[in-house]
Amino acid sequence: MPPEATPLHPPDASIAQPPAPRPYPLRRAAAIAFLLLLAGLLIFNRSFALIGFPPVYVSEMVLALALFATLFDFKTVFIEPLKHSRAMQCVALFMFYGIVRICFDAPSRGLDAARDGVICLYAVAAFLGPWLLAAVPKVSRVGGVEYFAEDRAIRRFHHFIFDVSYWAMLWAWVVYNTGWAPASIKVDFLSMCCAVAYAVSIGIGIYWVILLQKMRASPDIGKKLPRLRRRARWQGLFCAAISLISGMLVLCLPTRALLPALLIPPLVSLAIIFAKPGARKKVIFAILLMAIIGGGTAYYFFSRSLAARERIEAIADPNESHFQTAEGQRAAHSVKWRLTFWRRCIDETLHRAPLFGLGFGTNLTELLRGTPDWPMFEDSQNAAKYGSRNRHPHSAHVTVFARLGGLGLALWIALLALVFLRQWSALWNYRGILWLKGLSTPTELTRFCDFPAETMLLSVWLIYLLAMSFGVVLENPFGGIWFWTITGLIANRAR
Repeated sequence: MPPEATPLHPPDASIAQPPAPRPYPLRRAAAIAFLLLLAGLLIFNRSFALIGFPPVYVSEMVLALALFATLFDFKTVFIEPLKHSRAMQCVALFMFYGIVRICFDAPSRGLDAARDGVICLYAVAAFLGPWLLAAVPKVSRVGGVEYFAEDRAIRRFHHFIFDVSYWAMLWAWVVYNTGWAPASIKVDFLSMCCAVAYAVSIGIGIYWVILLQKMRASPDIGKKLPRLRRRARWQGLFCAAISLISGMLVLCLPTRALLPALLIPPLVSLAIIFAKPGARKKVIFAILLMAIIGGGTAYYFFSRSLAARERIEAIADPNESHFQTAEGQRAAHSVKWRLTFWRRCIDETLHRAPLFGLGFGTNLTELLRGTPDWPMFEDSQNAAKYGSRNRHPHSAHVTVFARLGGLGLALWIALLALVFLRQWSALWNYRGILWLKGLSTPTELTRFCDFPAETMLLSVWLIYLLAMSFGVVLENPFGGIWFWTITGLIANRAR
């Protein structure tokens, strides 16, 4: 149960919070459809994204419905966020630049230009996501007082991801143990949903552990809410079990890029929890303890399997002949494949169009045709074998530079930096409340209950950023829509 639904989440009486207007039916329908879309994309990824008919799939249908609903509230959705958020201004510039580039490329390259341009087009979810999530029925309402729109959106998303991530992890566990799954399922996104479940369980688990400690320091709260104390114990054990199962699945599934994701949620939480003057020793001790436990677990896991160990060793040595197992050889081939592709994309972009890029609608794999490395990439163009030809270098950052040039890359880096700083600033404000011995005022209780939601939000955003650095995430609806929705939740908030 997410923390916002506990009795410890009263409204802050010291802040005047005007009631939000009641969402009209079309907006509510679009919001529910959007949540169903996010759930389907996280759990079933490509097999869900292919629902529909080319080139209109379920993602485009839901986004079209949401855009139609915004016609009745256009200013709130697209204008207001630009007034109070530089991060949203950066998102708008990146999206607008991509749309302009698609308009230039579409006459000569047709529908392929729009298909490649989704790295910018799906950025509309950064505007639609917060607005739709704030309209979902039964959003946070405590004591008859509603929260501000951006706060309601984050709390509603916290409820949603708490539920759906565990179902996604259960589906990944079934696929891993039985091998039964639709042919179009992407294994690397099964690792993604497990990493998301891990981040959510870590955030909620830390919340319940700290809550127990603070209830012991505040006897009045413990006496008034005895059921909450018992629930905190069970929820803490439940979150520990989920984090263990999801973490082991991330280790077992063949997606090495997401292995560092196991460190992101604990480090984010520790950085805020111990952000107190004079707490350096505690920070160092906690990090060392986590490193010892995590390193020992990883060493035990990989030492028992030569194939698993070679998968990690291949990162530093992409020579296939140096490995004995098929898994190690495939891992080395994958590293070499990416490095060669990235180098070619960067060299060709710098040579041909360093400022504005190569544009949308071209298959970037074709840059390797005619080179000595082409035999390594020829198999990726077998549409009958893989369902579609590979068009991307498996790194969002290289894709942005190759297609949009230095100008697009500068906007992309500025966008990521501003979003990270916005969320880190929001989290930093909790360092004081987390060090209080007890909880007494409504403001303290509210701010403490918000901490896991904010921690989870940053952790999941960083996990998606990590995954898109080594895979085709931003270029697909099941990765791009999720990433831009979380980006919008972080950026689309008042300072």
